[in-house]
Parts: sequence; structure tokens; C-alpha cells
Amino acid sequence: MKQKFPIIVRSLIIFTVFLLALFTFFNSFSEDSYLPVHKKWFIYGKVIPPTDYNKNVLRLIDIDLLAPKETAKDGDFYWLQTSGDLITLTNRNFIPVTGILKFNLDIDPCGTERSIFIGTKQGSIQLQTLRSKKAEFEFQFKIDSNSSEFLSIVGSPDRPCKIDEEMDRSFMAKVTDIEVVNLDVNE
Repeated sequence: MKQKFPIIVRSLIIFTVFLLALFTFFNSFSEDSYLPVHKKWFIYGKVIPPTDYNKNVLRLIDIDLLAPKETAKDGDFYWLQTSGDLITLTNRNFIPVTGILKFNLDIDPCGTERSIFIGTKQGSIQLQTLRSKKAEFEFQFKIDSNSSEFLSIVGSPDRPCKIDEEMDRSFMAKVTDIEVVNLDVNE
């Protein structure tokens, strides 16, 4: 019985040393094999263009909304809900650009006339949705290299327009024909 105790202690010591060696081995590799974008900004002061980037060809501006894109016979559209929405314009070029964001606002399916407020860095722009015609919106923007511009959209009155209780969506307005025009280099 006396000989089993030293064997158990020796086995525990060997096992502990083995675990320590294994832990040391796996933690000895560098964690910086991949350099994330935020560290590239810090090291170089800017994001370096990929080797296949052509500075003479402007990439399109990405337009994103929180609302899902929907499709109809007359084209793609977005249903804005009474909770509001956010439009994000992203410049994937390695130079600053200017352009004009254009879109149309149709009235909601319930026919509620609304004041739509579009918030920009410069202030708020008010549009009115009417039963008789579309409200046209144009916004001139300037976006720095690899940056984004954000526009918020809210409406008044906030009375919901529900056409299908199962979907649980309250409509505010329909955005159609959204596009960026006159995209140019901002020198």
C-alpha cells in the first residue's frame, strides 16, 4: 500500500508537466497572422487597395436599407414601416466621390397622406406623400474613401397602415426607383 502513493503522485506530476508543455506549445504561435482592417488603418493610416483595384474605374455606391427588397412587375421596391428606416450609402472606392441619391416615395396602401422626414448630417428634409402623385427625393452627397453616409427616414402621422395582420407590418411609404446618379470623383 505504501508504494501506490508515490506512483500516484509521480503520475500526477508527469500529467501536470505534460499539460503545461502542451499549453505552452499551443500558445507559442503568433495570433497576428491575419491583419484586420482596423489594424491596417492604424499601421498605414489608410486601407491599402487590393492589387486588382483599378483607380480609373469607379465602383458603384452600395445602397442598403433595413427594409427587405421586394419585387413586383414594375420593378424592385422597399416598404418603409412606421418605425422608420435607415439608408446606408457605402463608397467602396479608394478615393472620395460625389453623387446624387434619387428615389420616389409612394403613398402607403391605406392611402394615408404623410410627412416623411429624411435626416442627413446637414439637417432634416421634409417630403409629403400625396394620393395623387409620387414624392421625388434627391440628395447630393459626398463620401470619403471607403466610408459610408447614413440617412434616417421617419414619418408622421405614425398611425399604422396594416394590410395583412399575419405579417404584422405597419406600412409608411413605398420607396421605388432608388439609384445613385452623377457619380464622380471628388478631387
